[in-house]
Amino acid sequence: MNRSARQALADDGRVPGGSYLARRQEAVRKFWRRLGGRPEITGKSVLDLGCGEGALCFDLAQAGAGRVLGIDLNPEQVEAATRSLTTRYAVFDDVLAFRVVDIRDLHERFDYVVSADAFEHILELESVLAHVARLLRPGGSLLVGFGPLYNSPYGGHRRMHMPVPWGHRMLPEPWLLRWVNRYRQAPVASIEELGLNKLALKDFLRLFDDSGLEIVFLRTNHGERLMSRVFATLARVPLLRESFSHDIHCILRKPGGAHAGSGCPPGARDARTDSGLHRGGGRSDSRLQAPGASAQKIVDRRPT
Repeated sequence: MNRSARQALADDGRVPGGSYLARRQEAVRKFWRRLGGRPEITGKSVLDLGCGEGALCFDLAQAGAGRVLGIDLNPEQVEAATRSLTTRYAVFDDVLAFRVVDIRDLHERFDYVVSADAFEHILELESVLAHVARLLRPGGSLLVGFGPLYNSPYGGHRRMHMPVPWGHRMLPEPWLLRWVNRYRQAPVASIEELGLNKLALKDFLRLFDDSGLEIVFLRTNHGERLMSRVFATLARVPLLRESFSHDIHCILRKPGGAHAGSGCPPGARDARTDSGLHRGGGRSDSRLQAPGASAQKIVDRRPT
């Protein structure tokens, strides 16, 4: 990366109070760390699904990707990402682009698809995964990390204004919606209208397993804090698994291709599961926690 690009990224990190991109830099570092490290992407083509304001895309461009496309269905976020590209990171304008587009309308191929903090918001996840598989080149990989899961303590994403953990699971949905609408100018008629797909851990695992992609790494509660380790321990108890599984980090690979096997970061190859999950049929794999996933209608993820 040239000097001006490095300087722009460094300057963002020193903004008093932090710009959006500056605040997201640590989240991007955690994303890669929890997946075992960023894969070698020099010269590769990468699609960022649910790119938001583009923090992960800028990181990919900085790391030497040959082509990065960030897509989202939120026009305001894509506009903000494009504005950052134009005003601060113009050195990447021949590598990086942002578009408001549904993945089902894309036709170009990619070596990698990445997605951070989006899968719990996608209402048609099964369809989206099918199109991810279609767009990946043989041997290409999907790298995804997201949470909190809906059944976890804060699965309401602060959109339900619940004062206690798991509060969103304590009320029948009609009562929950009455509570939520007390805090909204525009009432909603369903939880999905808040941008949450309500998928449980078992739903994601099933969808990943049925996606046609090979699961090479899957882990839940992959955080550095003590609470993540506590949750990981409690999630080993079958009756508590759904309630204490906070997040999922997963790498799936499309079979075939001359470079098959190269898409998994070295740190992920030796990863061990920490939730006690097994792949379907009770068969255990030390690199996997389990199967699961579904398609794309990315809902507005702005706080309400």
